[in-house]
Parts: sequence; C-alpha cells; structure tokens
Amino acid sequence: MTLDYSFICSCFHLSGTTAAALVLLEWICWTDGWSKKFSKPDIKALYYDGVIANLKHYLVIGPVAYALALGFIVYFVEPWSPWISFPGTIITQGIGYAKAHRFMHQRQNYWMHKYHHQYHEKSFVRPIAANAVTLAEFCMAYASPLVVGAFLFRPDASALYWISVTVSLTNLLIHTPTNLLPMARYLPAFIVTNEKHFHHHEKNQKRFYSAPLLDFDRFLGLCEDAPEGKSG
Repeated sequence: MTLDYSFICSCFHLSGTTAAALVLLEWICWTDGWSKKFSKPDIKALYYDGVIANLKHYLVIGPVAYALALGFIVYFVEPWSPWISFPGTIITQGIGYAKAHRFMHQRQNYWMHKYHHQYHEKSFVRPIAANAVTLAEFCMAYASPLVVGAFLFRPDASALYWISVTVSLTNLLIHTPTNLLPMARYLPAFIVTNEKHFHHHEKNQKRFYSAPLLDFDRFLGLCEDAPEGKSG
C-alpha cells in the first residue's frame, strides 16, 4: 500500500475546513462585551490554552483518526451507498458520543472531561471551546465514534468528508452563544441545539449528554440517568 501525496492532503482537509469555520464564528462572536471580558488575564490565558488544544487536535490527532477511516475505505473495502453510509455513520457517531460523554461524567472517569468543563458560565463558552478537550476525550468521544461509524457503514471518500464536516461544524455551532445564534426556536426536539449544550456547560452537567447533531438522550435513557461526577 502506498500513501500518496493526495491521500495525506485529504487527511488535513477536515482540519482546514473546521479551522476556517472556527475563525469565522469567533470573529462573529467577538463583541464589545467579549473584548472587555477577554482583557482579564485569567480569561485570556484560558482562551489561549484552548487555542493550543485546538491546534493539537487539528494538526495531529484529527488527521491521524481521519487517515484511519479514509485508509480503510480507500484501500481495504468497497464503499456503500451514501444513502446508507451517511445516516449510518451519523447515527453511530451520535450514540457513541452520548455514551462516551455519560461515561466521562462518572466520578472515576471525570479526569478525561474536567478540562472541557473549565468553559462555563464564570469563564466562557464559545466556538474555541468546542475542541478544547483532553487527548483522552478527543480520542474516545470525538474521533472513535466517527471511525467506528466509518468502519461499520463504509462511506466513500466524499461522504466521509461531508459526514465529518457536518459533525465538526455542528460542534462549533452548539458552542456558539445563544444570543448570537438562536437555534431552539427553529429546530425539532431531536436536534442538539446550543441552548441544550449551554445548559449542560452552564447550569446542569447531569443533562444533555448528546452532541453535536442528534439528541439521543431519551432514546438511550440518559435523561434521568444522573452521573456521579461533578455537576454544574
């Protein structure tokens, strides 16, 4: 098997798209009120820490995970129809993330997720926080459900890209402040909104585990399943 230049570049396309969307959303969210808050040393330090975490995932872990999925599809199997692979992979990602998120909120596993919950009502929740997670969380909750979904449902290279873009962009959107992007009034209950996700970050960590697109909490019995870990 030969890894050609185009294959390697393909593994970074998602990171480039996500980074561009992040910059745009951060610019939109850069209000006068945020500029004043950003002047505080602790807030600025947390923001730059999030930037570093994002860069690690965009430049290293994300492309490696994408290469695993893409390499499996390109070199080892025959892709399935997008009518099967797209919804199948999206559903696998949603269920996998929700279960992993619940797992990380158990007391003994909270060390993986604690860093992400530094972003709350007393600091900030904004697009930069979307991928500001530990290596353990990124691998288990972000990358693994997508890779498993790709292995199970075999999207072709184009479908894999658009599946990944859908997940990445909606992850940014649910970390975008609700006053700038009111989602709940326009979307059905089975969709994850920034209102739901901000509630999880800012009010009650025992609610709204699903992200970033489909809300599987009720289907998986997570609505009443209170975690043992810290609550908001």
